[in-house]
Amino acid sequence: MKKKDLFNNINNILDTYALREILIFANTPMYLYRHFKQNISVRDLSKRHSSTDLIKYFEHIVKQLPRDLNTLIYVYASIIALTFKESPEAMKFFIKLDEYKFKWTRELKYIYISTHKSTHSYIKTIEPKMVIQQEAI
Repeated sequence: MKKKDLFNNINNILDTYALREILIFANTPMYLYRHFKQNISVRDLSKRHSSTDLIKYFEHIVKQLPRDLNTLIYVYASIIALTFKESPEAMKFFIKLDEYKFKWTRELKYIYISTHKSTHSYIKTIEPKMVIQQEAI
């Protein structure tokens, strides 16, 4: 998908009216996180687009000026859409998220990292030990 088409598609998926209302009433990062995550358009955004596409979209939006309420809606929607992803790209994105100077990006980073389920499993092979018992004389 072309970059322009991708951005138009994402903008058309989001229910900006409902997300604007959530953003206006958000008084904590957890409120924003929970309510954006429950929003069907944000979930739909996550289902329809890869982690890579969502990150590209985020990086495009953060460069836009002036930063208005719609810009913030798109920024937070792309961040929260990425919380549904359990990809290495999403984890890398969240690790460096607090480099962006938006309200609550640091907190959203820690919410993701603390609730992220690792998709990697580690198997440790345990060698049986032979135990020789000596009888007391």
